[in-house]
Amino acid sequence: GQRIKADVEPQVLHTLHSQVEGWPSALQLIALHAQQKPQHLAQSVLSMAQFNRGHLWDYLAEEVFDQLDDETQQFLLQCSVLDTFNAVLVTELTGYCDSLAKLEALNRFGLFLTTLDSDDNWYRFHNLFAEFLNHQRHSRLPEQQDQLHTLAAQAWLKQNSPQQALAHALKGQNEQLTVDIIVEHGWRLFHHGELKLLEGAISALSRDALFSTPRLALLRAWLAQSQHQYDDVGALLNEAEIEMTHRNITLDDGLQGEFNALRAQVAINQNNPQEALELSELSLGQLPSNTYRSRIVATSVVGEVHHCIGNLNRALPMMQQTEKLARQYHVYHQALWALIQQSEILVAQGYVQAAFELLEQAFKLIREQHLQQVPLHEFVLRLKAQILWCWNRLDEAEECAQKSLDVLAPFEDKYSLHAYSMLTRIALTRGELDKAARYLTLCDELM
Repeated sequence: GQRIKADVEPQVLHTLHSQVEGWPSALQLIALHAQQKPQHLAQSVLSMAQFNRGHLWDYLAEEVFDQLDDETQQFLLQCSVLDTFNAVLVTELTGYCDSLAKLEALNRFGLFLTTLDSDDNWYRFHNLFAEFLNHQRHSRLPEQQDQLHTLAAQAWLKQNSPQQALAHALKGQNEQLTVDIIVEHGWRLFHHGELKLLEGAISALSRDALFSTPRLALLRAWLAQSQHQYDDVGALLNEAEIEMTHRNITLDDGLQGEFNALRAQVAINQNNPQEALELSELSLGQLPSNTYRSRIVATSVVGEVHHCIGNLNRALPMMQQTEKLARQYHVYHQALWALIQQSEILVAQGYVQAAFELLEQAFKLIREQHLQQVPLHEFVLRLKAQILWCWNRLDEAEECAQKSLDVLAPFEDKYSLHAYSMLTRIALTRGELDKAARYLTLCDELM
């Protein structure tokens, strides 16, 4: 207020607030910058985003960082490898047993810490200061980068947070730790929708690391299956089989059963119900009784086979059983798929209201298990749009079709065909022929 006399636009204030988070030194820096140059404050704020980071880092080093004792400097640089942290995490990372006292002291002196809404004293650094510390860490501790990320990964594992642990193992280029985390926690991450993280981690592995551990190769194929890459799954399984043979790796019956369960899913995707049924039954015979996920998959495929051949009275109870088991053992992708299948079967049997209510259960599962970015979410939206269209609730149907396009945005355009087909039908029902023609043109391009 004392340094800047001009009126300040609310939007400029909002931008300032989000950038500096109330940090006085940064506000002072912006004020000085605005004073020295006869320009509007908004330009000064804009220049903060494009600010010569070298100047900013020099200012922070001289005015703040270099004033601290060596131990506190080291502590801050080590902590900066973490986006959020508490005393337990920081103790694991730094080895300082008085981490809580150090964090509380830093917070008390206003040293760029923000307390997060939590009962466990979680913190993070102010955005600009976090960026500064990252810069300092890379320049002052270059040889410690990988070690710090490895320590961070191990610390997050002790906090039962494999998602954060895997991200740090990747940044630390620690392949063995990456493998260990995926083998131990990969399916948990998969079932909670962390598909992109897993895909990135597996793609970063060497071929030896990938194919020397059959479960990694299997998970890689499931990631493709769950992200609309149906045409790739069979090829990935065949590649895994060849690579494992080259490495003299023999699968035991249980693991072979897991591979066969996915091969059965591939067969049903390719409209080969007889092969799917044979592979499912083979898989169920090979799998131990406690290999729940693959037994659920195999049971689901048998239900799908009955659905495909029109044996709906057998398909429905099998899908109900699949859903029950999938929920019980936290295999949420399969639970969602079973709900979708049940809804389709009920529509085919003429029980449209019951089918609609099942879709509402599917949306509830998506929200509870954070599956919004999983492609099956699009399938649920598509089915709901079809039912709403049948009931002439066109605005709601259109909203569902548009949402399904949002879900599919990260994937190839060809998967949007169903959504545009639905939008075409809605436009035709409204008599909006020009709009319908535009959607039809899009459908032609996608086919």
